[in-house]
Amino acid sequence: MSESSFYKHIDADLPDPERIRQLLIWCSLRTLSSTPPSTPDLPPLTDEALQLLKLAQDDVVRKLAEKKIDLSFYSSDPSSQPLQGDLRENEQNVRNRMWEVSYTNDIQKYVLGRFPLNF
Repeated sequence: MSESSFYKHIDADLPDPERIRQLLIWCSLRTLSSTPPSTPDLPPLTDEALQLLKLAQDDVVRKLAEKKIDLSFYSSDPSSQPLQGDLRENEQNVRNRMWEVSYTNDIQKYVLGRFPLNF
């Protein structure tokens, strides 16, 4: 099965973070089973480096499977949320609320008969 067709085999009913998790696990497992490609720019890995690479890859796959890596788009991490103190209220919204209060008070006064209608 080609990596480009993995998405066809993932349950479409799963939430997006779980679909991404499944895709990452499959791709990682495929990478684990292959030898790292050699490039002319980099020297080949030593046996010790290969073992460390395999351990790191295995650890990532295990953490993905155990859901220890958060893949949610909707992170609850407070550091990723904009600070409320940094945001300024929209001036037009402030003016509109003031007008709304003023007009609502006037309407209530007219309804209760406290102001004569001047047409």
